[in-house]
Amino acid sequence: MENEIKKENEVQEVTNENVEPKIEEPKVEELKKVEVEVEDANKKVAIGTELPSEIQEVLDKVDGSESKDVDVKVPKLFVSDEDNINVEVDVIFNAKTGDILSVVVAEVELDVEKIKSVFGYERYKFVFSRPTYDKLNRYRQRSMEYDAISKVNTINQLKLRDFFIVYHLKEWNIKDENGKGIGLQFEPNGSLVDDTIDIVYGLHPSILDVVITSFERKMLLVG
Repeated sequence: MENEIKKENEVQEVTNENVEPKIEEPKVEELKKVEVEVEDANKKVAIGTELPSEIQEVLDKVDGSESKDVDVKVPKLFVSDEDNINVEVDVIFNAKTGDILSVVVAEVELDVEKIKSVFGYERYKFVFSRPTYDKLNRYRQRSMEYDAISKVNTINQLKLRDFFIVYHLKEWNIKDENGKGIGLQFEPNGSLVDDTIDIVYGLHPSILDVVITSFERKMLLVG
C-alpha cells in the first residue's frame, strides 16, 4: 500500500508545454500559504481560533466562585509512541434488516435504552496512534496536487485520510456477521497490510467518515 501511495505522488512527465507537472514536494513558501482546515458539521473551523466545545461547555458551568485544590501537572508537550487517540461511535440500525440508520460520535448524548426499544444499537471503538508534526507534514506534502489551471498546490483531503487510516489505525472492536472479532494485521513498519486495508475500506462509508473526522478533530484539538 505504501508503494501505491508513493506511486500516486511521483512526478509525472508531461510533454505538453502548456501543462504544468505535478509537484511532489512543494517549496516551503508554498506550504506556508496552505491554510489547513478541518470540516466539522458542514462548516470549516480554522485551527487555533476557538476553544474545543468540551472545554467551553465546562467553563460555561463555572461561576468563578469555586476553587479546587488540584495537583496540576505539567502539560504533555511532546508526542510519544504510547500516545493514542480514541474514537468511539454509536451506530443505530434497523433491528430487522441490519441496515445502518445513523452514525454519531459517542460524545453525543443519546437515550440508549429508548433507542434499543425500537432500533438496534452498537458502540464501536477505534484506536489511532498520534502522528508527530514531522509525519503530519510529510503526509500533507505527499497528499498535495498541482492544479494546472489555477497553478496552486492544494492538499487532497481524501489522500491525507488514507495516510491516517493505513499508518495510524491500531485497534478496533469490529466484528463479522457471526459476531467474531476481526483482527488488524500490520506490516513491519506499522502500516496495515493490504488485506486488512481492504477490510477497513469495506466498512460502511458513514462509519469511516465519522470516525476519521472525529480523529482529525481530536488530533488537532478543533471543535
